[in-house]
Amino acid sequence: MIQVTSSVLSALNVGVSSILFPREIPILRFTGQLTANGSSSVELSPLLQLPRNAVVASYKVTVRAGRADWAIGKSVGQLRQQGASVVVDFGVLRTVAGVGVVDASKFQIVRVRPWTGTAFADPVVGSAKSSTPQSGAAVLFPSQIRTERLQIDLASTADVSAALLLQLPDLPADLELRINGAAPVWTAPGPVIAGSPGWLADAASGLAYRQVDLAAALNALLADPTADITSEVDLHVVLSARVPGALGLEPPDNASLGLRYLAQVALPAGAKQVRFAEEGLQAVPLHPPDWAQSVEEVKLTVAAKLPPERTLPPLGPDLQPVAAGSAVPLAEMALDPERAAAVALPSLDALGELVAVRLPLRAEAAGAEVRVLLLAGDGGQPGDPLPGAVSKPVELAAAGPASPADMDVWSTFAFPRPIPLHAGDPAKPRFLAILVTRGRVRWAFTGEAAAGEVRFGPPDGPWQPLPGLGQLSDLRGRVRLQGHALSGQPIAPLELGLVGGAARIPATPTPKGVTVELAGPVAATGAALQVVSLTAGTVTLRDVVVTVTRKS
Repeated sequence: MIQVTSSVLSALNVGVSSILFPREIPILRFTGQLTANGSSSVELSPLLQLPRNAVVASYKVTVRAGRADWAIGKSVGQLRQQGASVVVDFGVLRTVAGVGVVDASKFQIVRVRPWTGTAFADPVVGSAKSSTPQSGAAVLFPSQIRTERLQIDLASTADVSAALLLQLPDLPADLELRINGAAPVWTAPGPVIAGSPGWLADAASGLAYRQVDLAAALNALLADPTADITSEVDLHVVLSARVPGALGLEPPDNASLGLRYLAQVALPAGAKQVRFAEEGLQAVPLHPPDWAQSVEEVKLTVAAKLPPERTLPPLGPDLQPVAAGSAVPLAEMALDPERAAAVALPSLDALGELVAVRLPLRAEAAGAEVRVLLLAGDGGQPGDPLPGAVSKPVELAAAGPASPADMDVWSTFAFPRPIPLHAGDPAKPRFLAILVTRGRVRWAFTGEAAAGEVRFGPPDGPWQPLPGLGQLSDLRGRVRLQGHALSGQPIAPLELGLVGGAARIPATPTPKGVTVELAGPVAATGAALQVVSLTAGTVTLRDVVVTVTRKS
Protein backbone atom coordinates (compact mmCIF):
# COMPACT_ATOMS: atom_id res chain seq x y z
CA MET A 1 0.00 0.00 0.00
CA ILE A 2 1.28 3.52 -0.83
CA GLN A 3 2.06 5.77 2.07
CA VAL A 4 1.76 9.46 1.09
CA THR A 5 3.62 11.67 3.52
CA SER A 6 3.39 15.41 3.94
CA SER A 7 6.90 15.81 2.48
CA VAL A 8 5.81 14.05 -0.72
CA LEU A 9 2.78 16.27 -0.97
CA SER A 10 4.92 19.35 -0.37
CA ALA A 11 7.31 18.31 -3.13
CA LEU A 12 4.40 17.88 -5.51
CA ASN A 13 2.85 21.12 -4.35
CA VAL A 14 -0.59 19.46 -4.29
CA GLY A 15 -3.03 18.14 -1.74
CA VAL A 16 -4.79 14.82 -1.34
CA SER A 17 -8.54 14.96 -1.83
CA SER A 18 -9.25 11.25 -1.81
CA ILE A 19 -7.53 7.88 -1.76
CA LEU A 20 -9.46 5.06 -3.37
CA PHE A 21 -8.58 1.36 -3.24
CA PRO A 22 -10.29 -0.56 -6.02
CA ARG A 23 -9.33 -4.23 -5.75
CA GLU A 24 -6.88 -3.33 -2.92
CA ILE A 25 -4.65 -1.43 -5.44
CA PRO A 26 -4.45 2.29 -4.71
CA ILE A 27 -5.11 4.98 -7.27
CA LEU A 28 -4.21 8.39 -5.87
CA ARG A 29 -6.14 11.44 -6.92
CA PHE A 30 -4.50 14.83 -6.33
CA THR A 31 -6.13 18.17 -6.88
CA GLY A 32 -4.29 21.29 -7.91
CA GLN A 33 -1.93 21.96 -10.82
CA LEU A 34 1.07 19.68 -11.23
CA THR A 35 4.34 21.47 -12.03
CA ALA A 36 5.64 20.11 -15.35
CA ASN A 37 9.17 21.47 -15.57
CA GLY A 38 11.10 18.44 -16.82
CA SER A 39 12.26 17.69 -20.36
CA SER A 40 15.07 16.19 -22.41
CA SER A 41 15.81 19.45 -24.19
CA VAL A 42 15.00 23.14 -24.21
CA GLU A 43 15.66 25.80 -26.86
CA LEU A 44 16.95 29.30 -26.23
CA SER A 45 14.22 31.91 -26.51
CA PRO A 46 13.85 34.30 -28.20
CA LEU A 47 15.39 32.93 -31.39
CA LEU A 48 18.87 34.33 -31.96
CA GLN A 49 19.20 36.07 -35.34
CA LEU A 50 22.49 37.66 -36.38
CA PRO A 51 24.01 39.03 -39.61
CA ARG A 52 26.05 36.42 -41.43
CA ASN A 53 29.14 38.65 -41.36
CA ALA A 54 28.90 39.31 -37.61
CA VAL A 55 31.64 38.53 -35.09
CA VAL A 56 30.46 37.94 -31.52
CA ALA A 57 32.83 39.14 -28.80
CA SER A 58 30.94 37.39 -25.99
CA TYR A 59 27.67 35.46 -25.68
CA LYS A 60 27.37 33.87 -22.26
CA VAL A 61 24.20 31.83 -21.88
CA THR A 62 23.09 30.62 -18.47
CA VAL A 63 22.52 26.86 -18.26
CA ARG A 64 20.25 25.65 -15.45
CA ALA A 65 19.55 22.05 -14.50
CA GLY A 66 18.16 20.04 -11.61
CA ARG A 67 15.71 17.35 -10.60
CA ALA A 68 12.30 17.98 -12.17
CA ASP A 69 8.92 17.83 -10.43
CA TRP A 70 7.15 16.35 -13.44
CA ALA A 71 8.00 16.02 -17.12
CA ILE A 72 5.60 16.05 -20.06
CA GLY A 73 5.70 12.55 -21.48
CA LYS A 74 6.29 13.53 -25.10
CA SER A 75 9.33 15.61 -24.10
CA VAL A 76 11.18 12.64 -22.58
CA GLY A 77 10.03 9.77 -24.78
CA GLN A 78 8.08 8.72 -27.83
CA LEU A 79 4.33 8.39 -27.26
CA ARG A 80 2.27 5.82 -29.16
CA GLN A 81 -1.46 5.87 -28.36
CA GLN A 82 -3.90 3.25 -29.52
CA GLY A 83 -7.36 3.86 -28.22
CA ALA A 84 -7.27 4.15 -24.44
CA SER A 85 -3.78 2.65 -24.18
CA VAL A 86 -0.59 4.75 -24.40
CA VAL A 87 2.97 3.44 -24.65
CA VAL A 88 5.80 5.75 -23.61
CA ASP A 89 9.05 4.58 -25.23
CA PHE A 90 12.10 6.17 -23.63
CA GLY A 91 14.59 4.46 -25.94
CA VAL A 92 16.89 3.86 -22.96
CA LEU A 93 16.41 2.71 -19.39
CA ARG A 94 14.74 5.35 -17.27
CA THR A 95 13.90 5.51 -13.58
CA VAL A 96 10.23 6.42 -13.13
CA ALA A 97 8.52 7.25 -9.83
CA GLY A 98 5.01 8.02 -11.03
CA VAL A 99 2.64 9.13 -13.75
CA GLY A 100 0.07 11.90 -13.89
CA VAL A 101 -2.16 13.97 -16.10
CA VAL A 102 -2.54 17.71 -16.48
CA ASP A 103 -6.35 17.63 -16.70
CA ALA A 104 -7.83 15.17 -14.19
CA SER A 105 -11.37 15.93 -15.31
CA LYS A 106 -10.67 14.69 -18.83
CA PHE A 107 -8.24 11.83 -18.30
CA GLN A 108 -8.39 8.88 -15.89
CA ILE A 109 -5.39 6.66 -15.23
CA VAL A 110 -6.53 3.04 -14.86
CA ARG A 111 -3.27 1.14 -14.66
CA VAL A 112 0.46 1.39 -15.43
CA ARG A 113 2.62 -1.52 -16.58
CA PRO A 114 6.44 -1.51 -17.12
CA TRP A 115 8.29 -3.24 -19.97
CA THR A 116 10.46 -6.21 -18.97
CA GLY A 117 12.32 -6.58 -22.23
CA THR A 118 9.91 -9.06 -23.81
CA ALA A 119 6.49 -7.91 -22.63
CA PHE A 120 4.68 -5.53 -20.32
CA ALA A 121 4.66 -6.91 -16.78
CA ASP A 122 1.97 -7.01 -14.13
CA PRO A 123 0.70 -3.55 -13.34
CA VAL A 124 2.58 -1.35 -10.92
CA VAL A 125 -0.75 0.29 -10.06
CA GLY A 126 -4.33 -0.10 -11.23
CA SER A 127 -6.40 -3.02 -12.49
CA ALA A 128 -7.86 -3.63 -15.92
CA LYS A 129 -10.83 -5.37 -14.26
CA SER A 130 -11.91 -2.23 -12.45
CA SER A 131 -15.46 -1.61 -13.64
CA THR A 132 -15.63 1.91 -12.27
CA PRO A 133 -12.17 3.40 -12.69
CA GLN A 134 -11.65 6.57 -10.77
CA SER A 135 -10.04 9.72 -12.13
CA GLY A 136 -6.64 10.75 -10.80
CA ALA A 137 -4.23 13.65 -11.43
CA ALA A 138 -1.13 11.83 -10.18
CA VAL A 139 -0.21 8.26 -9.35
CA LEU A 140 2.95 7.51 -7.38
CA PHE A 141 4.43 4.03 -7.63
CA PRO A 142 4.98 1.95 -4.50
CA SER A 143 8.67 2.01 -5.44
CA GLN A 144 10.65 3.47 -8.29
CA ILE A 145 10.99 1.32 -11.38
CA ARG A 146 13.62 1.28 -14.12
CA THR A 147 12.32 0.48 -17.56
CA GLU A 148 12.61 1.36 -21.23
CA ARG A 149 8.84 1.66 -21.75
CA LEU A 150 5.60 2.17 -19.86
CA GLN A 151 2.10 1.17 -20.87
CA ILE A 152 -0.53 3.46 -19.41
CA ASP A 153 -4.19 2.52 -19.71
CA LEU A 154 -6.74 5.30 -19.55
CA ALA A 155 -10.48 5.43 -19.20
CA SER A 156 -10.69 7.68 -22.29
CA THR A 157 -9.58 7.46 -25.90
CA ALA A 158 -8.92 11.21 -26.17
CA ASP A 159 -5.46 12.32 -27.30
CA VAL A 160 -3.35 12.48 -24.14
CA SER A 161 -0.02 13.48 -25.79
CA ALA A 162 -0.08 17.01 -24.37
CA ALA A 163 -1.45 16.01 -20.95
CA LEU A 164 0.52 12.95 -19.85
CA LEU A 165 3.12 13.57 -17.14
CA LEU A 166 5.96 11.43 -15.78
CA GLN A 167 7.96 11.77 -12.59
CA LEU A 168 11.65 11.05 -13.24
CA PRO A 169 13.59 11.20 -9.96
CA ASP A 170 17.12 11.02 -11.40
CA LEU A 171 19.28 14.13 -11.64
CA PRO A 172 19.76 15.39 -15.19
CA ALA A 173 23.04 14.17 -16.64
CA ASP A 174 25.30 14.44 -19.69
CA LEU A 175 24.26 17.90 -20.87
CA GLU A 176 25.02 19.21 -24.38
CA LEU A 177 24.58 22.48 -26.21
CA ARG A 178 24.06 22.37 -29.98
CA ILE A 179 23.51 25.11 -32.52
CA ASN A 180 21.28 24.35 -35.50
CA GLY A 181 21.47 20.63 -34.77
CA ALA A 182 25.20 20.35 -35.45
CA ALA A 183 27.82 18.66 -33.26
CA PRO A 184 27.85 19.69 -29.58
CA VAL A 185 29.61 22.98 -28.90
CA TRP A 186 29.63 22.37 -25.14
CA THR A 187 29.20 19.28 -22.95
CA ALA A 188 28.93 18.58 -19.22
CA PRO A 189 29.40 14.84 -18.58
CA GLY A 190 27.81 13.18 -15.56
CA PRO A 191 24.94 14.25 -13.31
CA VAL A 192 24.38 17.92 -12.52
CA ILE A 193 25.02 18.58 -8.83
CA ALA A 194 25.11 22.06 -7.34
CA GLY A 195 28.49 22.66 -5.76
CA SER A 196 30.33 20.25 -8.02
CA PRO A 197 33.08 21.79 -10.21
CA GLY A 198 31.61 24.46 -12.45
CA TRP A 199 28.08 24.37 -10.99
CA LEU A 200 26.64 26.95 -8.62
CA ALA A 201 23.44 26.70 -6.57
CA ASP A 202 20.45 28.96 -7.17
CA ALA A 203 18.51 29.13 -3.92
CA ALA A 204 15.43 30.66 -5.58
CA SER A 205 14.88 27.91 -8.16
CA GLY A 206 16.69 25.08 -6.43
CA LEU A 207 18.57 24.38 -9.66
CA ALA A 208 22.28 24.33 -10.37
CA TYR A 209 23.55 26.82 -12.93
CA ARG A 210 26.64 27.91 -14.83
CA GLN A 211 27.52 30.26 -17.67
CA VAL A 212 28.78 29.10 -21.05
CA ASP A 213 30.33 31.46 -23.61
CA LEU A 214 29.14 30.52 -27.09
CA ALA A 215 31.06 33.27 -28.92
CA ALA A 216 33.55 30.92 -30.61
CA ALA A 217 30.82 28.47 -31.63
CA LEU A 218 28.65 31.26 -33.05
CA ASN A 219 31.55 32.79 -34.93
CA ALA A 220 32.23 29.42 -36.55
CA LEU A 221 28.79 29.69 -38.14
CA LEU A 222 29.02 33.43 -38.83
CA ALA A 223 32.09 35.60 -39.58
CA ASP A 224 31.59 35.49 -43.34
CA PRO A 225 33.37 38.55 -44.80
CA THR A 226 31.71 38.05 -48.20
CA ALA A 227 28.17 38.35 -46.77
CA ASP A 228 26.16 41.54 -46.70
CA ILE A 229 25.23 42.98 -43.33
CA THR A 230 21.55 42.61 -44.20
CA SER A 231 21.86 38.83 -44.62
CA GLU A 232 20.80 37.26 -41.33
CA VAL A 233 20.96 33.65 -40.14
CA ASP A 234 18.65 31.93 -37.63
CA LEU A 235 20.58 30.29 -34.80
CA HIS A 236 18.71 27.62 -32.84
CA VAL A 237 20.56 27.03 -29.57
CA VAL A 238 19.33 23.84 -27.84
CA LEU A 239 20.28 22.43 -24.44
CA SER A 240 19.71 18.68 -24.13
CA ALA A 241 20.32 16.06 -21.44
CA ARG A 242 20.73 12.30 -21.79
CA VAL A 243 18.92 11.98 -18.47
CA PRO A 244 15.98 14.45 -18.49
CA GLY A 245 15.35 16.97 -15.76
CA ALA A 246 14.39 20.55 -15.10
CA LEU A 247 16.39 22.38 -17.77
CA GLY A 248 16.74 26.08 -18.41
CA LEU A 249 18.63 28.13 -21.02
CA GLU A 250 18.78 31.91 -20.72
CA PRO A 251 20.37 34.52 -23.03
CA PRO A 252 22.91 37.04 -21.70
CA ASP A 253 21.69 40.11 -19.88
CA ASN A 254 23.69 42.30 -22.25
CA ALA A 255 21.83 42.28 -25.53
CA SER A 256 24.58 44.14 -27.45
CA LEU A 257 26.84 41.04 -27.59
CA GLY A 258 29.80 43.30 -28.42
CA LEU A 259 29.05 42.70 -32.09
CA ARG A 260 31.55 43.51 -34.77
CA TYR A 261 31.34 42.79 -38.47
CA LEU A 262 33.63 41.45 -41.17
CA ALA A 263 33.99 42.98 -44.61
CA GLN A 264 36.28 42.05 -47.46
CA VAL A 265 37.84 45.16 -48.97
CA ALA A 266 39.36 45.64 -52.39
CA LEU A 267 42.64 47.52 -52.37
CA PRO A 268 42.98 50.50 -54.70
CA ALA A 269 44.33 49.86 -58.18
CA GLY A 270 48.06 49.18 -58.03
CA ALA A 271 48.14 48.88 -54.24
CA LYS A 272 48.15 45.11 -54.18
CA GLN A 273 51.85 45.24 -55.05
CA VAL A 274 53.87 47.66 -52.95
CA ARG A 275 57.32 48.35 -54.40
CA PHE A 276 60.20 49.60 -52.26
CA ALA A 277 63.25 51.00 -54.03
CA GLU A 278 64.84 51.21 -50.59
CA GLU A 279 63.85 50.88 -46.95
CA GLY A 280 60.97 53.06 -45.85
CA LEU A 281 57.24 53.40 -45.25
CA GLN A 282 54.27 53.32 -47.59
CA ALA A 283 50.61 53.83 -46.70
CA VAL A 284 47.96 51.70 -48.43
CA PRO A 285 44.42 53.11 -48.15
CA LEU A 286 41.61 50.83 -47.04
CA HIS A 287 38.00 51.34 -48.04
CA PRO A 288 35.69 49.88 -45.36
CA PRO A 289 31.92 49.80 -46.08
CA ASP A 290 30.00 53.06 -45.76
CA TRP A 291 28.14 51.72 -42.71
CA ALA A 292 31.39 51.10 -40.77
CA GLN A 293 32.17 53.31 -37.77
CA SER A 294 35.65 52.08 -36.85
CA VAL A 295 38.16 49.46 -37.93
CA GLU A 296 38.96 47.16 -35.01
CA GLU A 297 41.22 44.70 -36.79
CA VAL A 298 42.65 43.94 -40.23
CA LYS A 299 43.57 40.47 -41.42
CA LEU A 300 45.49 40.06 -44.66
CA THR A 301 47.93 37.87 -46.55
CA VAL A 302 51.42 39.24 -47.23
CA ALA A 303 53.64 37.62 -49.87
CA ALA A 304 57.16 38.54 -50.96
CA LYS A 305 60.61 37.21 -51.76
CA LEU A 306 62.96 39.74 -50.23
CA PRO A 307 66.77 39.92 -50.13
CA PRO A 308 68.63 39.21 -46.87
CA GLU A 309 69.92 42.76 -46.31
CA ARG A 310 68.30 44.74 -43.49
CA THR A 311 68.56 48.49 -42.92
CA LEU A 312 68.39 49.71 -39.31
CA PRO A 313 66.55 51.85 -38.55
CA PRO A 314 64.24 51.67 -41.58
CA LEU A 315 62.77 55.09 -40.71
CA GLY A 316 64.54 58.18 -39.37
CA PRO A 317 66.33 59.61 -37.59
CA ASP A 318 64.43 62.69 -38.76
CA LEU A 319 66.10 66.07 -39.00
CA GLN A 320 65.50 68.56 -36.20
CA PRO A 321 63.58 71.51 -37.72
CA VAL A 322 64.19 75.07 -36.71
CA ALA A 323 60.52 75.28 -35.74
CA ALA A 324 57.54 72.92 -35.67
CA GLY A 325 56.28 72.29 -39.19
CA SER A 326 59.33 73.86 -40.78
CA ALA A 327 61.44 72.13 -43.47
CA VAL A 328 64.53 74.08 -42.47
CA PRO A 329 66.92 72.13 -40.21
CA LEU A 330 67.93 73.64 -36.89
CA ALA A 331 71.55 72.84 -37.66
CA GLU A 332 73.58 71.11 -40.33
CA MET A 333 77.27 70.51 -40.87
CA ALA A 334 79.07 71.56 -44.05
CA LEU A 335 81.73 69.04 -45.14
CA ASP A 336 84.40 69.43 -47.83
CA PRO A 337 87.85 67.95 -48.55
CA GLU A 338 89.35 69.89 -45.60
CA ARG A 339 86.56 69.31 -43.08
CA ALA A 340 85.32 65.84 -42.19
CA ALA A 341 82.98 64.39 -39.58
CA ALA A 342 82.96 61.27 -37.40
CA VAL A 343 79.76 59.91 -35.86
CA ALA A 344 79.30 57.21 -33.23
CA LEU A 345 77.50 54.23 -34.73
CA PRO A 346 74.16 53.09 -33.28
CA SER A 347 73.91 49.62 -31.79
CA LEU A 348 75.37 46.85 -33.95
CA ASP A 349 74.22 43.96 -31.76
CA ALA A 350 71.42 42.87 -34.13
CA LEU A 351 73.71 42.53 -37.15
CA GLY A 352 76.19 39.77 -37.86
CA GLU A 353 77.97 41.71 -40.57
CA LEU A 354 77.85 45.20 -42.03
CA VAL A 355 77.64 45.65 -45.81
CA ALA A 356 76.94 49.39 -46.10
CA VAL A 357 75.88 52.56 -44.33
CA ARG A 358 73.24 55.06 -45.43
CA LEU A 359 73.57 58.84 -45.00
CA PRO A 360 71.25 61.81 -45.84
CA LEU A 361 73.76 64.13 -47.54
CA ARG A 362 72.92 67.09 -49.80
CA ALA A 363 75.53 68.11 -52.34
CA GLU A 364 75.89 71.78 -53.19
CA ALA A 365 76.36 73.16 -56.72
CA ALA A 366 78.48 71.01 -59.05
CA GLY A 367 77.85 67.93 -56.91
CA ALA A 368 80.30 66.05 -54.74
CA GLU A 369 82.15 62.79 -54.22
CA VAL A 370 81.99 61.14 -50.79
CA ARG A 371 83.29 57.97 -49.15
CA VAL A 372 83.08 56.67 -45.58
CA LEU A 373 85.56 54.91 -43.31
CA LEU A 374 84.93 52.73 -40.28
CA LEU A 375 86.94 53.61 -37.17
CA ALA A 376 87.60 51.66 -34.00
CA GLY A 377 86.77 53.17 -30.64
CA ASP A 378 89.39 54.45 -28.24
CA GLY A 379 88.03 55.36 -24.83
CA GLY A 380 84.78 56.59 -26.31
CA GLN A 381 86.62 58.60 -28.96
CA PRO A 382 87.21 57.82 -32.67
CA GLY A 383 90.24 55.56 -33.06
CA ASP A 384 92.24 54.09 -35.90
CA PRO A 385 90.73 53.10 -39.25
CA LEU A 386 89.80 49.47 -39.59
CA PRO A 387 91.55 47.53 -42.39
CA GLY A 388 89.49 47.18 -45.54
CA ALA A 389 86.59 49.16 -44.04
CA VAL A 390 86.52 52.06 -46.51
CA SER A 391 83.56 52.37 -48.90
CA LYS A 392 83.62 52.89 -52.62
CA PRO A 393 83.33 56.60 -53.59
CA VAL A 394 79.78 57.76 -54.25
CA GLU A 395 78.92 60.58 -56.67
CA LEU A 396 76.20 62.88 -55.32
CA ALA A 397 74.35 65.14 -57.74
CA ALA A 398 73.70 68.72 -56.75
CA ALA A 399 70.55 69.03 -54.64
CA GLY A 400 67.67 71.27 -55.67
CA PRO A 401 65.99 73.88 -53.48
CA ALA A 402 65.72 72.80 -49.87
CA SER A 403 62.61 70.75 -49.18
CA PRO A 404 61.76 67.85 -46.86
CA ALA A 405 62.15 65.44 -49.78
CA ASP A 406 65.57 66.79 -50.69
CA MET A 407 66.71 66.72 -47.08
CA ASP A 408 65.99 63.02 -46.74
CA VAL A 409 67.57 61.56 -49.86
CA TRP A 410 69.57 58.74 -48.30
CA SER A 411 72.64 57.53 -50.19
CA THR A 412 74.22 54.09 -49.80
CA PHE A 413 77.94 53.72 -49.09
CA ALA A 414 78.84 50.06 -49.63
CA PHE A 415 82.00 48.34 -48.44
CA PRO A 416 84.05 46.15 -50.78
CA ARG A 417 83.16 43.11 -48.66
CA PRO A 418 80.96 42.52 -45.61
CA ILE A 419 82.52 43.66 -42.33
CA PRO A 420 82.14 40.95 -39.63
CA LEU A 421 80.69 42.24 -36.37
CA HIS A 422 81.36 40.40 -33.12
CA ALA A 423 79.86 41.58 -29.85
CA GLY A 424 82.56 42.37 -27.32
CA ASP A 425 85.33 42.54 -29.95
CA PRO A 426 87.40 45.69 -29.27
CA ALA A 427 88.04 45.92 -33.01
CA LYS A 428 84.32 46.24 -33.73
CA PRO A 429 83.52 49.49 -35.59
CA ARG A 430 82.54 52.24 -33.19
CA PHE A 431 82.63 55.34 -35.38
CA LEU A 432 82.03 56.29 -38.99
CA ALA A 433 84.15 58.95 -40.70
CA ILE A 434 82.50 60.91 -43.53
CA LEU A 435 85.14 62.04 -46.02
CA VAL A 436 84.42 64.42 -48.94
CA THR A 437 86.96 64.03 -51.75
CA ARG A 438 85.34 66.57 -54.10
CA GLY A 439 82.77 69.33 -53.71
CA ARG A 440 80.80 70.27 -50.65
CA VAL A 441 77.89 68.56 -48.85
CA ARG A 442 75.53 69.41 -46.02
CA TRP A 443 74.48 66.96 -43.31
CA ALA A 444 71.38 67.93 -41.29
CA PHE A 445 71.36 66.90 -37.63
CA THR A 446 68.64 65.24 -35.54
CA GLY A 447 67.46 65.74 -31.98
CA GLU A 448 66.83 62.03 -31.38
CA ALA A 449 68.91 60.84 -28.43
CA ALA A 450 69.44 57.36 -29.90
CA ALA A 451 71.48 58.78 -32.76
CA GLY A 452 75.24 59.03 -32.50
CA GLU A 453 77.35 61.89 -31.14
CA VAL A 454 79.27 63.85 -33.75
CA ARG A 455 82.97 64.86 -33.91
CA PHE A 456 84.64 67.08 -36.51
CA GLY A 457 88.16 67.61 -37.76
CA PRO A 458 90.45 67.06 -40.77
CA PRO A 459 90.01 63.83 -42.74
CA ASP A 460 92.74 62.05 -40.79
CA GLY A 461 91.84 63.58 -37.41
CA PRO A 462 92.21 64.51 -34.65
CA TRP A 463 88.51 64.65 -33.89
CA GLN A 464 86.91 67.36 -31.77
CA PRO A 465 83.44 67.42 -30.16
CA LEU A 466 80.90 69.95 -31.35
CA PRO A 467 80.97 73.21 -29.37
CA GLY A 468 78.47 73.43 -26.55
CA LEU A 469 76.07 75.97 -27.95
CA GLY A 470 72.89 75.50 -25.91
CA GLN A 471 70.31 73.51 -27.82
CA LEU A 472 72.89 72.60 -30.47
CA SER A 473 74.85 70.52 -27.98
CA ASP A 474 72.04 67.94 -27.91
CA LEU A 475 72.03 67.35 -31.68
CA ARG A 476 73.18 64.03 -33.14
CA GLY A 477 74.31 62.62 -36.47
CA ARG A 478 71.94 60.76 -38.80
CA VAL A 479 73.08 57.37 -40.07
CA ARG A 480 71.53 53.99 -40.93
CA LEU A 481 73.25 50.61 -40.94
CA GLN A 482 72.75 48.00 -43.64
CA GLY A 483 73.80 44.41 -43.09
CA HIS A 484 72.86 40.80 -42.42
CA ALA A 485 71.29 39.46 -39.26
CA LEU A 486 73.15 37.33 -36.76
CA SER A 487 73.04 33.61 -37.46
CA GLY A 488 69.96 32.10 -35.82
CA GLN A 489 68.53 35.54 -34.96
CA PRO A 490 66.64 36.66 -38.07
CA ILE A 491 65.30 40.17 -38.44
CA ALA A 492 61.84 40.43 -39.99
CA PRO A 493 62.04 42.39 -43.26
CA LEU A 494 58.63 44.07 -42.79
CA GLU A 495 56.67 45.91 -40.13
CA LEU A 496 52.92 46.35 -40.59
CA GLY A 497 50.29 48.31 -38.75
CA LEU A 498 47.33 50.65 -39.10
CA VAL A 499 47.80 54.39 -39.42
CA GLY A 500 46.85 55.73 -35.99
CA GLY A 501 46.48 52.20 -34.56
CA ALA A 502 48.56 50.01 -32.29
CA ALA A 503 52.32 49.62 -32.69
CA ARG A 504 53.48 47.99 -35.91
CA ILE A 505 54.28 44.29 -35.75
CA PRO A 506 57.10 42.43 -37.55
CA ALA A 507 56.24 40.19 -40.47
CA THR A 508 58.34 37.73 -42.47
CA PRO A 509 56.51 37.00 -45.73
CA THR A 510 57.06 34.02 -47.99
CA PRO A 511 56.44 33.75 -51.74
CA LYS A 512 53.20 31.85 -51.01
CA GLY A 513 52.11 34.34 -48.37
CA VAL A 514 51.62 34.50 -44.61
CA THR A 515 48.63 35.77 -42.63
CA VAL A 516 49.07 38.94 -40.60
CA GLU A 517 46.57 40.39 -38.12
CA LEU A 518 46.72 44.07 -37.23
CA ALA A 519 45.01 45.68 -34.25
CA GLY A 520 43.07 48.96 -34.15
CA PRO A 521 40.86 50.63 -33.41
CA VAL A 522 41.03 53.42 -35.98
CA ALA A 523 38.31 55.48 -37.61
CA ALA A 524 36.87 53.83 -40.69
CA THR A 525 37.11 57.08 -42.63
CA GLY A 526 40.65 57.38 -43.95
CA ALA A 527 41.76 53.99 -42.61
CA ALA A 528 45.05 52.84 -44.14
CA LEU A 529 47.72 50.21 -43.76
CA GLN A 530 51.27 51.10 -42.81
CA VAL A 531 53.87 48.96 -44.56
CA VAL A 532 57.47 49.49 -43.47
CA SER A 533 60.21 47.60 -45.30
CA LEU A 534 63.75 47.13 -44.02
CA THR A 535 64.99 46.31 -47.50
CA ALA A 536 64.31 46.94 -51.17
CA GLY A 537 61.77 44.67 -52.88
CA THR A 538 58.15 44.12 -53.88
CA VAL A 539 55.46 43.13 -51.38
CA THR A 540 52.10 41.69 -52.44
CA LEU A 541 49.02 42.28 -50.27
CA ARG A 542 45.83 40.25 -50.76
CA ASP A 543 42.76 38.79 -49.02
CA VAL A 544 42.28 41.89 -46.90
CA VAL A 545 39.41 41.52 -44.41
CA VAL A 546 38.51 44.26 -41.95
CA THR A 547 36.66 43.79 -38.68
CA VAL A 548 34.54 46.86 -38.08
CA THR A 549 31.94 48.31 -35.78
CA ARG A 550 28.65 49.60 -37.14
CA LYS A 551 27.44 53.15 -37.14
CA SER A 552 24.60 53.67 -34.69
